[in-house]
Amino acid sequence: MWYHRLAPSQSMVFLHFNINHRLARSQSMVRYSNILQVELLLIIIYGFFLTFIFFYSLIQMHLVILYLRKKKKKETLPFSSSDYFPFVTIQLPIYNELYVVERLIQQVAKIDYPKDRFEIQILDDSNDETTQIIQNVIEDLKDSGVKIDLVLRPDRVGYKAGALAYGMNTCQGEFIAIFDADFLPKADFLKKTIPYFQDKKTGVVFMFIYIYIYIYIYHTLHTGCPNEFGLTCRMHTKTN
Repeated sequence: MWYHRLAPSQSMVFLHFNINHRLARSQSMVRYSNILQVELLLIIIYGFFLTFIFFYSLIQMHLVILYLRKKKKKETLPFSSSDYFPFVTIQLPIYNELYVVERLIQQVAKIDYPKDRFEIQILDDSNDETTQIIQNVIEDLKDSGVKIDLVLRPDRVGYKAGALAYGMNTCQGEFIAIFDADFLPKADFLKKTIPYFQDKKTGVVFMFIYIYIYIYIYHTLHTGCPNEFGLTCRMHTKTN
């Protein structure tokens, strides 16, 4: 066998090239390994959130199933509403609601309930033309038979909550209904809620109106109007 003997200088060049090649290859493998680790981490995070969304969707589907089951059942009131009409005070806290206040008052005045068994308190803290609009609407409805009072106070202490508490001093209702300015109750609202309180054990009635509006009804426990709300309405989204 024949061997080609390299010169010392050629051996050093070859050795240097071989070492550099191995170092470059080693660094490339390290970079590739780091990339794989990052990709694996991203896949794990993505999988976690995907699993979370999947289970969240299952919960939502469960709610839909419950809704469809409930919808099939015909809702009936546990008590007759034909002869139970306790006096109700409807409070409307207003502050610069010039674009919606007219439709609100008009809608509330259409509530299907004996006209002599409810009153409307408009608690107005406005400092713009809203007050004049309210006065005009009250004038238009004076022949409707609905008792509407415009309540003005000297200051805005407590804001709308303070206005509600201020109105409690003069209200007459056994039940207090509070509607925000951008909420339009249906005409049968009181007839669908008040009858439940014929049961003396009932302290609260929960309703689901439209899609994201929750109504809480609290029965006033004392004679007259205590400093606690009889019925409150909380908006979670806009109504149609």
